[in-house]
Amino acid sequence: MKNSYLSDTKTLQNLNTNYIHKVVLTPEGNDIVGTIYLDEACTYEMLTSTSGTTLKIAKMQESALAYNGDGNIYLNKESGVTKNSLTFTDNYRERQIIVDLGGDYSESFAATTLTIGDDKVTKIEVTNSGTTKLKITTPTVQAFNVSETNDMVRIALVKPSEKYDRIVVIEKGEVV
Repeated sequence: MKNSYLSDTKTLQNLNTNYIHKVVLTPEGNDIVGTIYLDEACTYEMLTSTSGTTLKIAKMQESALAYNGDGNIYLNKESGVTKNSLTFTDNYRERQIIVDLGGDYSESFAATTLTIGDDKVTKIEVTNSGTTKLKITTPTVQAFNVSETNDMVRIALVKPSEKYDRIVVIEKGEVV
Protein backbone atom coordinates (compact mmCIF):
# COMPACT_ATOMS: atom_id res chain seq x y z
CA MET A 1 0.00 0.00 0.00
CA LYS A 2 1.63 3.23 -1.12
CA ASN A 3 1.62 6.37 1.05
CA SER A 4 0.17 4.55 4.08
CA TYR A 5 1.44 4.76 7.62
CA LEU A 6 2.29 1.94 10.00
CA SER A 7 4.64 2.50 12.93
CA ASP A 8 5.79 -1.12 13.38
CA THR A 9 5.19 -4.61 11.99
CA LYS A 10 1.75 -6.07 12.61
CA THR A 11 0.98 -9.81 12.48
CA LEU A 12 -2.57 -11.02 12.01
CA GLN A 13 -3.02 -14.62 13.11
CA ASN A 14 -5.84 -16.99 14.02
CA LEU A 15 -7.87 -15.72 11.09
CA ASN A 16 -11.12 -17.53 10.52
CA THR A 17 -10.37 -18.39 6.87
CA ASN A 18 -9.98 -21.56 4.85
CA TYR A 19 -6.64 -20.73 3.24
CA ILE A 20 -4.81 -17.87 4.97
CA HIS A 21 -2.48 -18.90 7.80
CA LYS A 22 -1.38 -15.39 8.78
CA VAL A 23 -0.80 -11.90 7.40
CA VAL A 24 2.25 -9.77 8.25
CA LEU A 25 2.19 -6.03 7.54
CA THR A 26 5.61 -4.35 7.54
CA PRO A 27 6.38 -0.62 7.16
CA GLU A 28 8.90 0.25 4.45
CA GLY A 29 9.36 4.01 4.23
CA ASN A 30 6.02 5.50 3.15
CA ASP A 31 4.72 2.10 2.04
CA ILE A 32 3.30 -0.95 3.76
CA VAL A 33 4.32 -4.40 2.52
CA GLY A 34 1.80 -7.14 3.19
CA THR A 35 2.90 -10.77 3.26
CA ILE A 36 0.13 -13.36 3.21
CA TYR A 37 1.04 -16.87 4.33
CA LEU A 38 -1.17 -19.48 2.66
CA ASP A 39 -1.75 -23.10 3.54
CA GLU A 40 0.40 -25.39 1.39
CA ALA A 41 -2.61 -26.82 -0.45
CA CYS A 42 -3.54 -23.50 -2.07
CA THR A 43 -3.08 -21.68 -5.32
CA TYR A 44 -3.53 -17.96 -5.78
CA GLU A 45 -4.03 -15.38 -8.47
CA MET A 46 -3.55 -11.65 -8.02
CA LEU A 47 -5.86 -9.39 -10.03
CA THR A 48 -5.10 -5.67 -10.20
CA SER A 49 -7.42 -2.99 -11.51
CA THR A 50 -7.82 0.77 -11.07
CA SER A 51 -10.16 0.12 -8.13
CA GLY A 52 -7.73 -2.09 -6.20
CA THR A 53 -6.07 -5.48 -5.95
CA THR A 54 -7.88 -8.75 -5.43
CA LEU A 55 -6.22 -11.92 -4.21
CA LYS A 56 -8.11 -14.98 -5.41
CA ILE A 57 -7.27 -18.08 -3.35
CA ALA A 58 -8.41 -21.61 -4.17
CA LYS A 59 -7.77 -25.09 -2.86
CA MET A 60 -5.10 -26.81 -4.90
CA GLN A 61 -6.48 -29.71 -6.86
CA GLU A 62 -4.57 -32.86 -6.04
CA SER A 63 -2.99 -34.56 -9.00
CA ALA A 64 -2.52 -38.22 -9.78
CA LEU A 65 0.80 -37.29 -11.43
CA ALA A 66 4.14 -37.59 -9.65
CA TYR A 67 7.75 -37.11 -10.70
CA ASN A 68 10.52 -38.18 -8.34
CA GLY A 69 13.56 -36.68 -10.07
CA ASP A 70 15.11 -39.83 -11.51
CA GLY A 71 13.36 -39.87 -14.87
CA ASN A 72 10.30 -41.81 -13.68
CA ILE A 73 6.85 -40.28 -14.13
CA TYR A 74 4.10 -41.97 -12.14
CA LEU A 75 0.36 -41.97 -12.88
CA ASN A 76 -1.89 -43.11 -10.05
CA LYS A 77 -4.25 -45.85 -11.26
CA GLU A 78 -6.96 -44.76 -8.81
CA SER A 79 -7.65 -42.08 -11.43
CA GLY A 80 -8.75 -44.81 -13.87
CA VAL A 81 -5.66 -44.63 -16.09
CA THR A 82 -4.14 -47.91 -17.25
CA LYS A 83 -1.11 -48.73 -19.36
CA ASN A 84 -3.36 -49.89 -22.22
CA SER A 85 -5.30 -46.60 -22.29
CA LEU A 86 -2.17 -44.56 -23.07
CA THR A 87 -1.03 -43.50 -26.53
CA PHE A 88 2.32 -41.86 -27.16
CA THR A 89 3.59 -39.36 -29.71
CA ASP A 90 7.37 -39.04 -29.78
CA ASN A 91 8.31 -35.58 -31.10
CA TYR A 92 12.03 -36.25 -30.75
CA ARG A 93 13.10 -33.19 -32.79
CA GLU A 94 11.31 -30.95 -30.30
CA ARG A 95 12.45 -33.20 -27.43
CA GLN A 96 8.86 -33.81 -26.41
CA ILE A 97 6.84 -36.90 -25.60
CA ILE A 98 3.06 -36.45 -25.72
CA VAL A 99 1.10 -38.93 -23.60
CA ASP A 100 -2.63 -39.06 -24.32
CA LEU A 101 -4.38 -40.68 -21.37
CA GLY A 102 -7.27 -41.75 -23.59
CA GLY A 103 -10.07 -39.95 -21.74
CA ASP A 104 -11.03 -36.93 -19.67
CA TYR A 105 -9.19 -37.31 -16.36
CA SER A 106 -9.44 -33.65 -15.34
CA GLU A 107 -10.81 -34.68 -11.92
CA SER A 108 -7.47 -36.38 -11.14
CA PHE A 109 -4.98 -34.47 -13.31
CA ALA A 110 -5.12 -30.71 -12.80
CA ALA A 111 -4.22 -28.59 -15.83
CA THR A 112 -0.81 -27.24 -14.88
CA THR A 113 2.83 -26.92 -15.88
CA LEU A 114 5.43 -28.51 -13.64
CA THR A 115 8.83 -26.93 -14.23
CA ILE A 116 11.44 -29.56 -13.34
CA GLY A 117 14.75 -28.56 -14.95
CA ASP A 118 16.82 -31.66 -14.22
CA ASP A 119 18.90 -33.79 -16.62
CA LYS A 120 15.88 -35.91 -17.68
CA VAL A 121 12.87 -33.57 -17.67
CA THR A 122 12.61 -29.85 -18.40
CA LYS A 123 8.88 -29.59 -17.74
CA ILE A 124 5.61 -31.54 -17.75
CA GLU A 125 2.50 -29.80 -19.05
CA VAL A 126 -0.93 -31.23 -18.27
CA THR A 127 -3.85 -30.20 -20.50
CA ASN A 128 -7.47 -31.27 -20.37
CA SER A 129 -8.84 -30.33 -23.82
CA GLY A 130 -10.98 -33.26 -24.97
CA THR A 131 -8.71 -35.86 -23.46
CA THR A 132 -6.11 -35.40 -20.74
CA LYS A 133 -2.61 -35.13 -22.19
CA LEU A 134 0.87 -34.85 -20.70
CA LYS A 135 3.51 -33.04 -22.73
CA ILE A 136 6.89 -34.09 -21.35
CA THR A 137 9.68 -31.78 -22.52
CA THR A 138 13.23 -33.08 -22.07
CA PRO A 139 16.65 -31.39 -22.37
CA THR A 140 17.93 -34.19 -24.65
CA VAL A 141 16.28 -36.80 -26.84
CA GLN A 142 14.77 -39.47 -24.59
CA ALA A 143 13.10 -42.82 -25.21
CA PHE A 144 10.64 -44.29 -22.74
CA ASN A 145 9.53 -47.57 -21.23
CA VAL A 146 6.08 -48.05 -19.74
CA SER A 147 5.29 -50.47 -16.93
CA GLU A 148 2.33 -51.05 -14.65
CA THR A 149 1.86 -52.22 -11.07
CA ASN A 150 -1.33 -52.67 -9.06
CA ASP A 151 -1.46 -49.00 -8.12
CA MET A 152 0.49 -47.03 -10.73
CA VAL A 153 1.63 -46.69 -14.32
CA ARG A 154 5.31 -45.76 -14.65
CA ILE A 155 6.78 -43.94 -17.62
CA ALA A 156 10.55 -44.34 -17.36
CA LEU A 157 12.64 -41.99 -19.49
CA VAL A 158 15.81 -43.60 -20.79
CA LYS A 159 18.54 -42.81 -23.28
CA PRO A 160 17.66 -44.18 -26.72
CA SER A 161 20.82 -46.33 -26.60
CA GLU A 162 19.47 -48.01 -23.43
CA LYS A 163 16.29 -49.06 -25.21
CA TYR A 164 17.30 -49.76 -28.80
CA ASP A 165 20.05 -52.02 -30.13
CA ARG A 166 20.42 -49.93 -33.27
CA ILE A 167 19.63 -46.33 -33.96
CA VAL A 168 19.35 -45.10 -37.53
CA VAL A 169 19.64 -41.38 -38.21
CA ILE A 170 18.09 -40.20 -41.44
CA GLU A 171 18.91 -36.70 -42.54
CA LYS A 172 16.86 -34.77 -45.02
CA GLY A 173 19.03 -34.21 -48.06
CA GLU A 174 18.98 -31.63 -50.79
CA VAL A 175 17.02 -32.29 -53.93
CA VAL A 176 18.95 -31.20 -57.00
